[in-house]
Amino acid sequence: MPVVKNEIVRPPLDGGVSKSKIFLTAEETEHPEEVEVEGKIPSYIIGGKYLRVGPGKFDFRDFTVNHWLDGYALISKFEIHNKTIVFEKKYAQTDAYKKAMALQKPAISEFGTRAQADAKKGFLSRVISTLLPEFTDNAYSTLFQMGPDLFATCDTQYFTKINPSSLDSECKCDSQKAFSLNGQCAHPLTDSKGNIFNLGFSIGATGVKYQVLKIPFGKTSEEMMKNAKIIATISPRWTGQFSTMHSFGMSENYIIFIEQPHIVSVKRIAASVVKGDTLKDWLEWRPEEKNKFYIIDKTTGKVLKTDYFSNAFYFMHFVNCYEESNQVICDIISYDSPMVLDSMTLTNLRGDQSAPADLPYIQRFVIPLIPDLKVSNIRENLNLVTKSETQCTAVRTGNKIIITGESITDLGMDLPTLNKKSFGKKVRYCYASGTIHQSSYKHCVCKVDLETREVTKWKMNEYTFPGEPYFVPDPKGSREDDGVLIVGVTDMRQGQKDYLMILDATDLTEIGRATFKNHVPTALHGIFLPN
Repeated sequence: MPVVKNEIVRPPLDGGVSKSKIFLTAEETEHPEEVEVEGKIPSYIIGGKYLRVGPGKFDFRDFTVNHWLDGYALISKFEIHNKTIVFEKKYAQTDAYKKAMALQKPAISEFGTRAQADAKKGFLSRVISTLLPEFTDNAYSTLFQMGPDLFATCDTQYFTKINPSSLDSECKCDSQKAFSLNGQCAHPLTDSKGNIFNLGFSIGATGVKYQVLKIPFGKTSEEMMKNAKIIATISPRWTGQFSTMHSFGMSENYIIFIEQPHIVSVKRIAASVVKGDTLKDWLEWRPEEKNKFYIIDKTTGKVLKTDYFSNAFYFMHFVNCYEESNQVICDIISYDSPMVLDSMTLTNLRGDQSAPADLPYIQRFVIPLIPDLKVSNIRENLNLVTKSETQCTAVRTGNKIIITGESITDLGMDLPTLNKKSFGKKVRYCYASGTIHQSSYKHCVCKVDLETREVTKWKMNEYTFPGEPYFVPDPKGSREDDGVLIVGVTDMRQGQKDYLMILDATDLTEIGRATFKNHVPTALHGIFLPN
């Protein structure tokens, strides 16, 4: 069982609590707010910028969206100086946001909220517009770099270029026009050479295809996108249907794609242009279909022919993947089902949060690489996993390799991060945020020792919610965990201030804090841009 070690917990404080505070619409800052840091700022993050993105705009004049993931993208920036931190936040000026602000309700369907008809349009105009499907460019999920440029994105085909200094939205990019992809993962991955990989899908005359995209390193994002190419194409298991995809794994030599049975129907997408369905309406959970793992060679694009299956689980985030002794080890934030999405309605989040939800945990899989050997030549009921310190198994059953995972942690953590210098390699530590649901990790920053299974926790009290921790390595450090975690913390209590916190990544002790008058909103993911 996972071990909890060195838990740092402050006593609870009195005060009125409203969990809905962290799910209220956030306001942009009128002016940047500069505050002095209590404690110290490590020299290697001075001059850098920490940016976060997440849903922020939920409420309009006479309308409120249904789901937290329907909120419009708000970008926060923390500019780190010698003794002060300057805080600023601004909404991404996407088409979805601008149209919603003009109409005072969503003009384009979001994850859980349908597009609302414009009363100023005539009947014929409204019918014609429904025949021309428009997908949201609401870039609430992730920030990533392509060359020197910064982009915000979500799980559709669009990504928006963001100026990291002014937070202005500079241009809208379309993966369908750039890469012939109708959609792509919100978490592109960059290797040690600066090449970007992503996983997407295309819908064409031959049906639906998964495709692996490689964007070679270049001096500008324009140059990189121009030289991008599809290196692998995979047909889904289901005709006219495909798996949802939010992230994928990558080791030094392989791309790892998990086709989970959270299924999107092309027919439902087509019907939605008449019915006005949301993205959530397209989805169906079929756990009897299991999860299928695909291993793709990064250099050649060759897909291993071996069929790897596991019991069904839902996931949004990989922690890390690496290779060892001709095996690929995958650590994944796993849920038993996608029920968590149902629990993220604003009615539930702003209420008593009584809706049931499966809690996430880190699950490990060990996949033996069998590139050329026929599966039928492998003896059945033989565990092919040679990694001794694991309970994971991989056993031939018929023409398939059935893999069984191992729980690394207890339930209740997500939004993983690690030292990016070790990404795709074997790591000992990862970090994550405890969820708002009741668990031993609730409202905690967690450090997980992936070898010993020990978990170190930082927690202020029951009223403060830390977001995704972001690891910044110490350039002079010699150990994997030499560095700091930057964490935005939102206080649930009305009238209480929020702050940005700096933790020593080795033991989660607090070394610096900047407390702001302006509200620090919750977010999904962040990025640190060094000076």
